[in-house]
Amino acid sequence: MVRKTDIKEALASKKVFEIAKEDYNGFKTFVALSIREYYTRTGQKAEGNELFLKDTISITCDDLKKHFNYLPLQEFKLALEYGANGVFGDVKHACDATFKYYLTSYLVLPIRAVTLQEFQSEQNKDVKLIEEHKGGEGYNHIEAMRKRWRENLQLVKNGNTIRDTGGLLYDYLKEIGHCEVTDEQKERVIERLKQAAKNKFDLVSFRLLEQGKKDEKELAIYFQAECLREYFLEEIYARELKLKIELERQKLEENGK
Repeated sequence: MVRKTDIKEALASKKVFEIAKEDYNGFKTFVALSIREYYTRTGQKAEGNELFLKDTISITCDDLKKHFNYLPLQEFKLALEYGANGVFGDVKHACDATFKYYLTSYLVLPIRAVTLQEFQSEQNKDVKLIEEHKGGEGYNHIEAMRKRWRENLQLVKNGNTIRDTGGLLYDYLKEIGHCEVTDEQKERVIERLKQAAKNKFDLVSFRLLEQGKKDEKELAIYFQAECLREYFLEEIYARELKLKIELERQKLEENGK
């Protein structure tokens, strides 16, 4: 029922942010068709309930853009297909909450984690050794990024500042499709900096920010830090959710004995 080939094919599709940015109508149509397919698979009726369906599609599109920006879009459809087939337990009523539950459950499937690792390894196999920025010897780009990934994940979990916000870590995660600065993230950063400047009576910086005259290159490190923080928080949430599901599965197995 759950096949690596299907997951790998879905992983190769365009990300939510790519399609939503290039062709929002196409993105919305894809979501609508996926939801209507869920109705068909589960035997639920969409007819006569078009207003609810329209609202569900709209909210689901917003949630995908906001919370699953870097999800390959075909994975959304696959998650709904698995949900309709009972992979995540009882088949639920078609609504936004159901689709989010299916999606988060899909993302922590062990087979999905294995397939993602294989997929990324295939994508990265042609990455060559690059020269270290401070000159001298080459080093393994992929291994260096994995090390920094682990360090930053732990830092964010502990509520500390992340490292390397303007350098290789962000570039690497962006390259493999996991990080992209959004307008919403920029707005949050700008508002925080405005408040900080105001509180410190840094009137020149505050006015520049208010007037939109602050050079974006100067702000890039803050934007990247915000993007990475959200990425790591999502990773932490996914791990905690996976652990919770595993513990619940173990309890069910123990109660069944």
